[in-house]
Amino acid sequence: MLSVMALALTFTFSSCSDDDNDPYYGEWDFHPLCISLDIQDCDGNSLLTTDANGSVVGEVVTLDYKDNNYTLDWSKLGYQVPDSRYIPAIFEGLRYYPVYRYDESGLLRETEERIIRIGELPKDCNYNETMALHYNGEDHVIEVTNSFRWIERPKDSEYDKDFTHVPEIKTEVIFDGMPVEEPFHIVIKK
Repeated sequence: MLSVMALALTFTFSSCSDDDNDPYYGEWDFHPLCISLDIQDCDGNSLLTTDANGSVVGEVVTLDYKDNNYTLDWSKLGYQVPDSRYIPAIFEGLRYYPVYRYDESGLLRETEERIIRIGELPKDCNYNETMALHYNGEDHVIEVTNSFRWIERPKDSEYDKDFTHVPEIKTEVIFDGMPVEEPFHIVIKK
């Protein structure tokens, strides 16, 4: 019994090193990459709600990625992921999500607007991926390139004063040969 207590105390009082000589010391959050997709009419009105004039809710939307085919399930509404520590990327293909916006009091609230999300993809590694999106008899190509590396910064720099190495993440999304700017929102006109 005494040895079990000694072992428990050892784990209780041990901790990760906060040694200043460790160049990667610190905690980093790498939120997964999601690409949002909206289907709009020629006037720019979203057609992703059931009450939209010309609504596309229920129409077949599919995605081919890594030898898998994902069909959008309009009946399963995604949810807002809370801010947290590291969130591992879980690729779900296509998912129907509510749009969240901050209200006047600063609280994040669900709106009546909807969006389709493609993802999730990791941001803490290097890759070059291609996906095929199929909707309304059209085939679209989505290319995603992500590069991740640690870069050295002086400790006295204005940015991340406590760390000698910080992550550098560069992500590029190309939709049908055209670059998509962050926050990586794709619009298909119907």
